[in-house]
Amino acid sequence: MGFSESTTATQSVQKQYERWPYPYVPLIATLHREQLWQINIHWLNAACGQPLPAKVKPKIWITGCGTFQPYVFARANPDADILATDLSRRSLELAERRCKFHGIKNVRFEQIDLDNPASFPQEEFDFIESYGVLMCLPEPQKSLKHIKEKLKPHGVMRIMVYPHYGRQRIFQIQRLAKILGFDYQDKSHPAELKKLMRRLPKNHPLHYAFFSYSDSQNPQGVVDGFLHPSDRAFTGIELSHLIDKADLMPACFFHRPWGQPASMAEKLELEPYCPALMLHYLDLWQEIGTNYILCLTKKEAPPQKTTAPKTHPLFDKNNKTLDLRHRLRLKRLGLSGALLESKTHAESLPLSAREVRQLTSGQTDGLNGHARQIIPGADSAQAQAVFLGELEELKPGPQLFCVPGSNAPNPFYTHLFEAYRFEHHWPQTQPSKVAPLKEQIRRWQEHAYPLEDDLHRFGLTPFGTHQHAPELVAKGLAQLEGASKSLRIDEFRLSDETHKFCEVEDFLKRQSSIPKKQFHDAHLRELWLLLFSYPQLLLDIEEA
Repeated sequence: MGFSESTTATQSVQKQYERWPYPYVPLIATLHREQLWQINIHWLNAACGQPLPAKVKPKIWITGCGTFQPYVFARANPDADILATDLSRRSLELAERRCKFHGIKNVRFEQIDLDNPASFPQEEFDFIESYGVLMCLPEPQKSLKHIKEKLKPHGVMRIMVYPHYGRQRIFQIQRLAKILGFDYQDKSHPAELKKLMRRLPKNHPLHYAFFSYSDSQNPQGVVDGFLHPSDRAFTGIELSHLIDKADLMPACFFHRPWGQPASMAEKLELEPYCPALMLHYLDLWQEIGTNYILCLTKKEAPPQKTTAPKTHPLFDKNNKTLDLRHRLRLKRLGLSGALLESKTHAESLPLSAREVRQLTSGQTDGLNGHARQIIPGADSAQAQAVFLGELEELKPGPQLFCVPGSNAPNPFYTHLFEAYRFEHHWPQTQPSKVAPLKEQIRRWQEHAYPLEDDLHRFGLTPFGTHQHAPELVAKGLAQLEGASKSLRIDEFRLSDETHKFCEVEDFLKRQSSIPKKQFHDAHLRELWLLLFSYPQLLLDIEEA
């Protein structure tokens, strides 16, 4: 990307967040410290095998902090020196106002452009948070490498980026919005897009995707999710190359059990496993169930000799950085017990009153089960190379492609058929081999989390769709096997296309909220696929 393109992309993102600071959270909203136990950096760094030295004031850098992260990290890390930075001045103002309102004093604020290393802080950090940032940057590879240089030798970095396959429905809504002319710069468009999505049938996959997206409840979230000017996602292999080229290694995956590469490789009989390939595979089958969230350490990190704390700092009654209000809350939890939210477990973690009292007093030697996992470093991970053997960058196919003929896979469901056909693309250089589709389905049986139900018969996950319509999947795969080429949106025609175009035009005429504009045939074809094709897994396609 050239300099002018990069500058333009950065300016567009900045304009978006100045106009629509994200996320929207009421100023008075509060979070209990103990529920933030997994983003306390004493716990996080120890979980990654890099415990922090005792009696050293830890330093945290939140890149792209938005309006809420500074408050959250300050609550979880009252003993830390926190630098919160963002490209948007308005977001920083709201974040600073929130911290002042809640009496938080350990956060500094600076406006920084992550595309410009000259604007970076001069200091180094024990922990760098880069949550939802890299996919907004014009050159994420370059930016990640520069950010990593601000990490101390034993530091830990947490990143969150969007997964390519798991986010396909969001990208389809983005594409629909773009064709129809919705834009973040018009203040009415978030509400108008929401009206349009509400008019889709309840069994439409895009209706489900929009209204199950937590941020769709407010205009700032609608803009961030569906009208973003510079959004992108990564396949597991693309993300792994990004990490590897920045000289980083994954040490901890902030995923539920079915999104953990090591354990799922064992359950799916894919050992020895390659972390990069398993990330890719889990996303392909859309079973991560969240965005990619990884904690990373430096490849060249020297051996660590520091020991982790004996109890969690947010449960330590002798921790002088905890305020009186939280100390009193710990006493109450010592009588009632606690139910802790977790980003890495299938369910919340129950702690008995006795276990809470053991944690607060530091008497943790006899703790087992869930309570044991609250102790920093109790289950510390070892950073591992993200690649095993040679692995080329596997590029996904275009979002809308088709093969001519009857029983052709509906381009609306391209991402499902990429999962069904992945056995043909599994790298031969890998020591483990993916099984044929029928055997893969059998192995997924106990572990998949399908979203399909009677209302949404197919189209939400590859496993669930296959369970509901195996005969249709087989027909589509047979058509793909016999196809000599795939076609772009402007290279094929739908059967009875004139009628389908009229269906689109009639729908648009009834939507007063849609900006008035003319559509050429390729756009009308794409609009029909996005709006009306969802009940059909297969279509009849003609080459133009």
